[in-house]
Amino acid sequence: MATAETTPTAAAGNPLDRVREALARLSNKQKVLLMVSIAAIIALLVAAGTLFRQNEFRILFSNISERDGGAIIAALEQMNVPYKFNDSGNAILVPW
Repeated sequence: MATAETTPTAAAGNPLDRVREALARLSNKQKVLLMVSIAAIIALLVAAGTLFRQNEFRILFSNISERDGGAIIAALEQMNVPYKFNDSGNAILVPW
């Protein structure tokens, strides 16, 4: 009586082997489409994270003279630090 021996396939083994086997079955066109799709998803996630991240501005200086304020603004611009003024215009705000 002959017993049927079954050899374990990659599908029953390591998940990495299963992925390799699945990729091997894809045509070159399908592989390119898969890579482009993955790149597009990553780009969308990065873009969404950048767009939805809100810079919270905090007070750097308040109640300062115009002369001091001008010097601070000049220094911030030289360092490429974004800034804005509060609603009443008496405080300089920078990202936190």
